[in-house]
Parts: sequence; C-alpha cells; structure tokens
Amino acid sequence: DAQESRGLGDVYKRQTFNWAFAESINTGATGLLNTNDSFASSLALSKDGNILAVASPKSDSNQGHVSLFTLNNGSIFQFKTNITATLRRANELFGAKVYFTNDCLVIVSKGTVGITSPAIFLYNFEGVLLDSIIGNSSQIEIADVSTSANSVAVSFTDESVKVYSVESSSLELVDTVTFGDLIPNTSIVISTGSNFAESIALTQDGRTLAVGCLLYTSPSPRDS
Repeated sequence: DAQESRGLGDVYKRQTFNWAFAESINTGATGLLNTNDSFASSLALSKDGNILAVASPKSDSNQGHVSLFTLNNGSIFQFKTNITATLRRANELFGAKVYFTNDCLVIVSKGTVGITSPAIFLYNFEGVLLDSIIGNSSQIEIADVSTSANSVAVSFTDESVKVYSVESSSLELVDTVTFGDLIPNTSIVISTGSNFAESIALTQDGRTLAVGCLLYTSPSPRDS
C-alpha cells in the first residue's frame, strides 16, 4: 500500500530562558482531512503574532488551500477559515509560499511549468481576496518572494524582479529590476542563465532590495 502523510505545525513560545512547546496544529483542525496535501510545508505569522497562515499546496489534486488560525485569548490558535485556490486551476500549488505584510496576507501559487502560470494573491486577514497578479507564461516560474511592512518583491526565472507596493488593498507595481540594472561596474559581466535573483530580500521599510546571483562570470569573484 502507498504510504499516506499528514503535515503538522508546532507552535513554540519564548519563556525567560528557552523556547517552550505550546501546541500542535494538524490538518484535522481545518475540517479538511486530506492526506499527502503538504500541510504546513509553508506557514507564516502576522507581524503581531495573532494570525497563523498554514498552507496545504498539494490538497485537492495539487490545487491547494491555505488555513487561517487566530490566537485565542493569547493562548492557543483557533481555526478561522480555509482559503481555497482562487482560480481553481490544475496543478495550481496554491500556498506554495505564504507571507504577511503589515495588513495583508500574500499567497503564492507556484504553478507547474508548461501547465499553469504562477500567481501572487493578496488577501485581508478575514480571507477575502483583495488583488492578484497572474503570470502570463507557464514557462516562467517564481524564484523567490520577500515582503516588507507594505511591499512585496517577486523574482522570476526570467531573471527579473518586480517590486509592488501594497496600497489601498491592492498591489501596485513600483519598479522592475533586471540583471543589468544592479551591475554598475561594466567590467563585471553577468549573462542570461546566471540565476540572477534566485533569492531576494527586502528590508522592512521596503527601501533596500538584496538580490542573489548563483552563477556568474566576473573578473573579481563576488557572492551576490
């Protein structure tokens, strides 16, 4: 018989000198008893720690869903609602990654190369969809995502980074950065296929963006 797996999310709280186990959250708490759904393969806490988002990107034949939990009386997390894949596309992998800004939840649909394009969805803390950015090609994947207090940066496998501001419950494109934009020294040559922006990071004020480049050609080796 094929093995079945169910994910588990453990919560720890900081005590005076150590981290102490507080509770476990499993897929049964959501009311959706799916197996092999990759529950808790991605999760995130809101900035104040009162909301926990737990993803199950492989549930419902890889369409995916995200479960929201709220902190009850400052003690344990109580199930609030399930957010299902908005577009209901095959191999959506909705919830491949989840993040919080100050006031919103960001959910990544990874998609599947050649089948489903990637997408970014913006929800409020009640699980209501506010905005979305849908990729225009199933051949381009999302490489990484980083969020700040009011910004979302997304890097793609076409070696570009798009930075969005979260304004009035919507995603507004601020700028697009490509591998040539961040190389002011013309003696350094980075070519397409260098995995530019394989990893990215935003500061909390959204004013500094760090970009990782895994492979490059350079007369002076550097790490990023």
